[in-house]
Amino acid sequence: MLERLRVNGTAAASRLLAAGIGRTPGQSTTFMVTVVTGLVLAWAIARRPASWRAAAIAVAIIVVAFVPFTTYIGFADRFAYLSAAGVAMFIGTGAGAVSIRPQLRGVAGALLTVTLMLWGRQYVLAGRDWVVAGQIAQDLLTDLHIAVPSPAPGAHLHFLDVPYRHGAALVYITHLDRAVNLSYGRNDLVISTGRSASPSPGGRPTVIRWTPQASASERGRLRLVD
Repeated sequence: MLERLRVNGTAAASRLLAAGIGRTPGQSTTFMVTVVTGLVLAWAIARRPASWRAAAIAVAIIVVAFVPFTTYIGFADRFAYLSAAGVAMFIGTGAGAVSIRPQLRGVAGALLTVTLMLWGRQYVLAGRDWVVAGQIAQDLLTDLHIAVPSPAPGAHLHFLDVPYRHGAALVYITHLDRAVNLSYGRNDLVISTGRSASPSPGGRPTVIRWTPQASASERGRLRLVD
């Protein structure tokens, strides 16, 4: 239990830092503005004792709602859905504390507005990533049927360099084997993935490579390896 808590806590922290600092200038800006806004709201709450109880409840919701997911290995955005209610409550509490301080209203209001706009932009971009990831998943199956129109019974298809993600979205994190078999209307095909061709008990596998395009807006293509 403690080991899973350590692993998941590290994964969650790494995801947060990577989303905020590591991948794009837009995400770095969003992260830094969010931190500054959070500090301003926390300072305003600390200066207003009447807000302490609501802030404590908000923090409790954030923590308690996330605790059940500490038993999972890894981190997913959905783990934070309930905790987001606590975040919203904390923001509302902070905004209330700021509203009674005229000297902070302008700065805090501007920070909140910019923060919400930046996060809105990040969600729009993430949504676009999911659309493209879905298209990649479909293109992979379409190209596969062109390259290998009728695999032999029990054939072994080995995929090279299949993309794990596109931007913030996942492509085929699991069940590529089921997707391929269902696309052929079969359940006897052996599917594997990797960076190099793996040995097959029944002989040399049919190797198919995903080749990304040079442009970030293009999705790439799946081609049979001779």
